[in-house]
Amino acid sequence: MTKDALDLASTFPELNEIVDDGLRRAVATVYERLWAKSAYERLADVPVAVLWDYPAVKHTQAMVKLALAAARIFEQVHGAKLDRDHLIAGALLMEAANVVEFRPKPGGGTETTEIGRAGPHGWLAANLALEAGAPMPVVHIVLAHSPNSGKAPNTPEAQLLHWVCQASVNSFRRDAWTRKVMHYQGS
Repeated sequence: MTKDALDLASTFPELNEIVDDGLRRAVATVYERLWAKSAYERLADVPVAVLWDYPAVKHTQAMVKLALAAARIFEQVHGAKLDRDHLIAGALLMEAANVVEFRPKPGGGTETTEIGRAGPHGWLAANLALEAGAPMPVVHIVLAHSPNSGKAPNTPEAQLLHWVCQASVNSFRRDAWTRKVMHYQGS
């Protein structure tokens, strides 16, 4: 079997909604560079995580749609204007590195690659996005979306995508996220 060619426009139609041509090209470039290094033959086979045999493509599709819907509602109800280009690009790139952070394990299953062990989730996609000309707020989204990243999301777009990532994961993996509730009481 040979590796499928990437068809990002069909897989992620929202890519064409990015108004900034340079940013749209940067997202495509990141995917192309990562896909060239991937051990997977089909993008649809790349999982969200080693222990979660669920397609990262579906997770990404859900995140883009959730983020755009929430941004529209936030603008209508609260008057909050989020950068749609950054939301779309960030959502598309958040899981892009999965194609090289994981690989199929001989005999079935998934294992983490050397790239996946080398740094926090998304570090390579963020680096490639920066090299491809993506603006720093998009790079920040990729780096800060995971609760394991060590960096808290600090823009409205990064915060929204962090939340929709968790909501999406919760829809197919209900036990994935835990929450610590801390109550602060004044004296």
